[in-house]
Amino acid sequence: MLFKLMMILGLTLSVSGLKADQNQGCIETEVRIKEVPFPKGSEMPFPWESIGGEWSAAGSVFRIEALSTQPSGNKIMRVQMFDPNNGKPLARGLAVLRERSRTARGFMSTGKMNDTYVLLRAFKDNSRGLSRDVMVITLRNVATSTTYCDESHYEMVKLN
Repeated sequence: MLFKLMMILGLTLSVSGLKADQNQGCIETEVRIKEVPFPKGSEMPFPWESIGGEWSAAGSVFRIEALSTQPSGNKIMRVQMFDPNNGKPLARGLAVLRERSRTARGFMSTGKMNDTYVLLRAFKDNSRGLSRDVMVITLRNVATSTTYCDESHYEMVKLN
């Protein structure tokens, strides 16, 4: 499972170096991937030490668990999504923070296949006159993606 995830992530990362489409703000791939939901340059180092716990975003609760640091420097985390009303699991998967990367990438599954692409990033938000750190989760349903930028970005609020 981990090998399969690493292969998929490697493929995804190799595509991310392609030239951005200036008109759409997307990277040309089989699916057009929107780069960031905040201004460029505001992305911060990933907060590995404080990522663990429960977070609220997108009308759901996410549980993130830092699992391990590989000899290569890559860091593995478990990401689970729950219904906030009844606590039922909606999706689960793994994300990888590659060494020297600011973005954790992974897939969550709601069943038999990895159908939700996940990005986790931290930003410095100065847009409201206040400087604050913001965690953002980006979700894309792989099964229904189109050729347009169809990712959804959500600010995460830590619950515990």
